[in-house]
Amino acid sequence: MKQLVVLRLYENKLSGDIPLELGECSGLKGLLLGGNFFQGSIPSSLGSLKSLEFLDLSRNNLSGTIPGELRKLSILKSLNLSFDHLHGEIPTGGVFSNITGLSLYGNEDLCGRLPEIKLPARPIKHLKKPKKPLHLKVILIIVVTGEFLCSLVLIIIFYMIRKPKRLSSANSFEDWLLMVSYCELYGSTSGFSSTNLIGTESFGSVYKGTLKCFNKPIAVKVLNLQIHGASKSFVAECRALARVRHRNVVKILTCCSSIDYKGADFKALIFEFMPNGSLENWLHKISSTLSQRTKI
Repeated sequence: MKQLVVLRLYENKLSGDIPLELGECSGLKGLLLGGNFFQGSIPSSLGSLKSLEFLDLSRNNLSGTIPGELRKLSILKSLNLSFDHLHGEIPTGGVFSNITGLSLYGNEDLCGRLPEIKLPARPIKHLKKPKKPLHLKVILIIVVTGEFLCSLVLIIIFYMIRKPKRLSSANSFEDWLLMVSYCELYGSTSGFSSTNLIGTESFGSVYKGTLKCFNKPIAVKVLNLQIHGASKSFVAECRALARVRHRNVVKILTCCSSIDYKGADFKALIFEFMPNGSLENWLHKISSTLSQRTKI
């Protein structure tokens, strides 16, 4: 393309080497290839572009040295080679004497004797001082911090995998679920009247009731503490039902451990109310065949 005057390809994703054939585009005045992924060295053939006024090869992955042939471009007004990976000595003469049109920022391994640009006379890698060893106090801090973090991780792992402690008394669960008073339960079940009685079992009776703190009916299981083992049953049910989540197990809402109006101990478990009757009725009264009972 002998007649091509300007070639703008900046800010694309072009990669590979810059084609040597660009040196044959003798009519070029502007070659702008900045902001791509070109790699390799700068072609020395660009030095034959006698009409070139603007050359931008910045922000690529170019490496190697700056070709001395570029100093022959007598009318070159601007040369931008910033932020590449160029190294070695900067050529002198030609455009390299016109500091106003030269940009070499970001090439740390360049060197040269250009007083206008503060660059070392030798490559920087020869001027770097050996790194000083870390101070003893810094090493000590790192070691202590590492040991502390390791200990913290071990403690966290220990608490995550250890088995939960067994409760030694009823008070621990009573403190955990002590949310409803005897007075509230007494009023919600009409004084534990027979009309609200749902059923009885070995350790107590179950009543239907309502509480303001719950938006649905409740079932109150009042334990008969005169029966041997009733208090132990209270703790066991609290421990088991508080952890169990199953669609076929009635959900426990809270419990009550208090004193009734006669001054006697009172313990009760509060469940969600299930309106479909008792298991006993379904097994023995409603179901007539063995297959129906097995299905239930």
